[in-house]
Amino acid sequence: MFRKISLITAVLVLFLTWGIAFAEPLRVVVLKSSDIAPYNEAVEGFKKSCGCVISEVLHTDSEEDAEIKGKVLERRTGLIFAVGGDALSHAMKFSSLPVVYSMVPNPGLPDISPGRVSGVSMHIPPEKYLSSMLDLFPSVRRIGVVYDQKNSGPFVKEAERFAKKRGVTLVMKQVTRPGDVLSAIDSLKQRVDLLWMLPDVTVVNSETFKYMLGFSFEHGLPLFTFARKYVEMGAAAGLNVSPYDMGSQAGEMAGGMTGYLDIPGPFRVDPKNVRLMVNDKIIRKLGSAVNEEVLRGAGHVR
Repeated sequence: MFRKISLITAVLVLFLTWGIAFAEPLRVVVLKSSDIAPYNEAVEGFKKSCGCVISEVLHTDSEEDAEIKGKVLERRTGLIFAVGGDALSHAMKFSSLPVVYSMVPNPGLPDISPGRVSGVSMHIPPEKYLSSMLDLFPSVRRIGVVYDQKNSGPFVKEAERFAKKRGVTLVMKQVTRPGDVLSAIDSLKQRVDLLWMLPDVTVVNSETFKYMLGFSFEHGLPLFTFARKYVEMGAAAGLNVSPYDMGSQAGEMAGGMTGYLDIPGPFRVDPKNVRLMVNDKIIRKLGSAVNEEVLRGAGHVR
């Protein structure tokens, strides 16, 4: 009888111990491409929603590969949270660990083990952009867009289809190098009611943004962009996803994992919390006709 009770007790202890070990919070190493405010905000959002143990935060721009590898391996890491493109590249070198990423523009993931790498894209669907533009500026009928086919071709093609459904025309100008951008913008004179600035690395730099602003003011038409900072700098409006929200969404993704199991995938999700931002001063200065209800519900910069 004693032996039977002892055996039962031993089994119960075994299962209890296994259960505690299995329920141990996921240990996460954070890799950041650099120590900048947006990346730090993404990490804070991740911490808030993940329910994980952050065992280390490493910066790929200031630490050697061997040092990063050693710290990841010695921390009993269950997952890597990669913040930024360079961090994702480093994380991909750990072939046995699942990775969740954030703050990576257009991540290319062609050569990965199935189910190992997942994350939150910075991609905002074109229909979201166009709906926001047309809801805010209901009189717009012609939208100008300068883009590089190799960067934004599929995006612009999809945007054109949606624009037709909404009864508006996308006036498109292709460029292949930054030096072509200013003349492409000039070619839109008297042909558009709104200028749409895409997150296209060929098109957007400090010089071209200033030129777009000048074009906007000279011809009295709104410039619609893809980040809050450009609205603060003088664009009439744009869509924005906060780094904190993107990190929080990545944390929710990581928090759904159990122990050391791979994430189902790979998969990429679009950001959930996309907000319309407006610059009231610029809109009034341009004299643009706006939907006042949409304007009131937007985020405002001063």
